[in-house]
Amino acid sequence: MVLYRQHEMDRFFNDYGLQPPVNIPQFGRMLVRPNQKNVQTLCSRFFNAGNISVIYGRANCGKTPLHFSLATALSSGCNLDNIHTVCSEPQSCLIVSGEMNDNQWAKIKSWNEKIFPKRDVSAFVEIANYPWKLDSTEGQQFFEDLVRRVNAVHVGQRPVSILILDSIKTLTSAGDNSSKWNVLFNFLNMLRERHGWTIIVIHHTHKGKDDDSFGTYDIDVKVDNKIYVGKDFAKACKKLEGVERWLPPEGDKESTQAYFASIKKITDGMLKGKYADSIWFYLALEKGRDFKTSVKLPVLMRMLPEDEKPEWMAVDILPEESPYSWSAFSGHRQNVKETTDGAPLEAESVPLDNTEEVDVPQEDKKPTYKELLESRDRDLVLKWFRKAYAEDCTTRQNLADWLGCKKPNIDNLMNNDYYAPIREEDWKD
Repeated sequence: MVLYRQHEMDRFFNDYGLQPPVNIPQFGRMLVRPNQKNVQTLCSRFFNAGNISVIYGRANCGKTPLHFSLATALSSGCNLDNIHTVCSEPQSCLIVSGEMNDNQWAKIKSWNEKIFPKRDVSAFVEIANYPWKLDSTEGQQFFEDLVRRVNAVHVGQRPVSILILDSIKTLTSAGDNSSKWNVLFNFLNMLRERHGWTIIVIHHTHKGKDDDSFGTYDIDVKVDNKIYVGKDFAKACKKLEGVERWLPPEGDKESTQAYFASIKKITDGMLKGKYADSIWFYLALEKGRDFKTSVKLPVLMRMLPEDEKPEWMAVDILPEESPYSWSAFSGHRQNVKETTDGAPLEAESVPLDNTEEVDVPQEDKKPTYKELLESRDRDLVLKWFRKAYAEDCTTRQNLADWLGCKKPNIDNLMNNDYYAPIREEDWKD
């Protein structure tokens, strides 16, 4: 007979395959033995498995349509858009809501059924309204039972591995003040440690000039990822540390303001005509413990829900290869002629989409990636994609090697905002 001392009670429960009560310290799990593990990325430039993330932004800026599409993409094994790619097996997702009614969810679900028509039946997305507060003892007591019941409804499918909590304000009594947040975070961390779940929490911002998130600074400190969603590109850039290397030289406020004004002008142009009813925002990975700065850079995201075939479109702005980058903007400014009084023209008068000085590739000379991108000519891009395919370039990586660029550059050509997206079947015909 094995005798267990008081400080070994966690061993007793583990030896007999029992779940220790929350008040029994599990000393065996306190020792950290670092080893090199392959971190599983669930969605590129978003989060990895086991992360606790916060997506935050102002009310009605598109957070809920975004996270529902994200859940649908992860469960179906489809990419969210041309930049954020799903990198895992299908994941079952549970959205726990405190602020949406059935009719509102039905509308968003109908959009996503058109965005992601191909579904993997091995995983699911489920929505639940939870009547208790997650920063209370009672609310935490029944939460795991909710997940068990959801899994029981979907016997034969993958169990829930991703939780989306929408939102802190509605699912807690005051979960963004310092004491309540610590209670909530400790509960979420326990769920992660016990079940391996990936957790996404939706939150809101102040209406102040900087669009900071409500509540305690402890939110910034404790979560793995903090993702900003907003309507102002300058604010999105200010959220990121290290982004300065992609912006005008430090101290050149006039150039910075001119560049931000040009981005606003371009965005306004992308939201004209039928796209005036788009759900759109800038998305920036403000904090990402597992991500380098170059993949945190802001992107413009747009989706027209009432379109016949709606889809999320993401536009990279700051990288050097982007036609919207500071280097592209400054290159156009250098070509601006002076006015009769010797003063340079205003930057606003030189839109970034000015194509007058772009050299179109010669008929029989293989173009560079940059020449194709700047041509903004879908037929021309398709022509050279098809020539590459005729030379046995059957994948995007083959295409990239053939053009002497990187694979993400091919994605940029396939999803240039100036023309309709190019599908692989278009150039493989």
